[in-house]
Amino acid sequence: MLLKDGCDPNIVNNNSGFTPMHWLARYGELKIIREFYNSKQKFNVCEYMPDYRGFTPLDYAGMFEHHETVLFLIKKITLKIVAAMAEHKKPKTNS
Repeated sequence: MLLKDGCDPNIVNNNSGFTPMHWLARYGELKIIREFYNSKQKFNVCEYMPDYRGFTPLDYAGMFEHHETVLFLIKKITLKIVAAMAEHKKPKTNS
């Protein structure tokens, strides 16, 4: 719904460093977080991007005990790490 209404998932608050992902994780809005990931809209803000106090969306989800959100974000971060590692392990070809 938010993305359809024109919400920019990549915007960063200049005063706090908060992104929409920080707010969603802070309030445990897992349904909307899933919408962000399932959207075809370009979503560049990562789960582990810290705000100006050094806290990530994952930190906020944990601080406010949104356990399902924590597990979801950990899964997403793990998948990105595994994909990055696999990309670096690909054998180089002489083309």
